Amino acid sequence: MAGAVAALAALVLTGCSSISSGTVTGKEYSPAYTTTSLQCYSFGKAGCTMWMPVVHYWPATYQLDLRNGSKTGWVDVDARTYAQERVGDRYGE
Repeated sequence: MAGAVAALAALVLTGCSSISSGTVTGKEYSPAYTTTSLQCYSFGKAGCTMWMPVVHYWPATYQLDLRNGSKTGWVDVDARTYAQERVGDRYGE
């Protein structure tokens, strides 16, 4: 069971990247942020009669840039992995 969970976690964290292991050549961190947009809440004869602000939360992202032979690409990782990995380390092996 634990192996299946670890495999699923690895799949989720690597996303759709074509690379999953290699030498770390760079790191990228984007902090969490929010955006606000207006959404129409009520329509009348003349169009929207009431607008409501909607707050969207975007979580922090952590990525490693990898090179494995001629393949390169970014892989999403969690905060702990991001903190542990250094440029030049081997990742995913």
